[in-house]
Amino acid sequence: MSSRLELLSSGGLRLDNRRPNELREIKITIEPNPPIGTDSSVSLQHGQTRLISSVSGPKDQYQRTPGTINPSNSSNTSSNNQQIQVYVSSAPFGSIDRRRTTTRRNNDRSLVDLELAIQSTFRPVIMLELYQRSKIEIFIEIVEQDGSLLQASINATTLALISAGVSISDYVLSISVGSLIKNTMSSNDDDDDDGDKDDGLVAMVDLIQEEEKDLNSLTISFLPRSCKTSLIQLDQSRFDLDSFDRLLKVGLSACMVLHARFEEEVKRVWASEVMIDKRRSRMDD
Repeated sequence: MSSRLELLSSGGLRLDNRRPNELREIKITIEPNPPIGTDSSVSLQHGQTRLISSVSGPKDQYQRTPGTINPSNSSNTSSNNQQIQVYVSSAPFGSIDRRRTTTRRNNDRSLVDLELAIQSTFRPVIMLELYQRSKIEIFIEIVEQDGSLLQASINATTLALISAGVSISDYVLSISVGSLIKNTMSSNDDDDDDGDKDDGLVAMVDLIQEEEKDLNSLTISFLPRSCKTSLIQLDQSRFDLDSFDRLLKVGLSACMVLHARFEEEVKRVWASEVMIDKRRSRMDD
């Protein structure tokens, strides 16, 4: 395990050469032709964390997606949750920790917790009053895992819901934030470009797996239009009020960066679809 000091170099760089407030490279693919049985499919990559989020629905509550199982996990058994059902699975090669690659989802509490977190995040955002006799199924496949899995799952699901035409009240942007205490490091770093105070606390966003192991961290989900949070999940860490406020502020700033990136991608996809429709219309004429 890396020491906390090793997570940030004397030059202020992290293990993957990012600045503390710098996001990993983001790659987004919104499939124009989603797989049979789904209404959308989005591949999202935050650095080396990569997953696919697919949405099926809205559809009749008793209709099952062809080719899928009906797992009996705790995230989908409550009658209050029947409108939104979340299923998370991990590909055999979808983990950097090879000891966990063959774990079945029904026996993996961490994946069940992930399902519950995603479900509770989107329940107040999806306009369920429009789909009172329908259900929406969200399928997430973890392809590769290198930290910030909940963050990536929420972000991919936001795009998948938009692509499926599901009515939502706002974008949901998610980010993980960790706190590093650098009190043993040189005070020359006090005036770095993160805007950190000279109390030694450094807020690091979009954590990789090695950072998640060593840092106290939280994951937040933010609604940019209403300026509200839909989720704040701590990793069993305890923060004093000042530290929590600092992490939250840095996290919200990172969410606004994600919002701009996602809006750009959605507009690009919509523009390309409009052009395709226009071309088809001309051909029909």
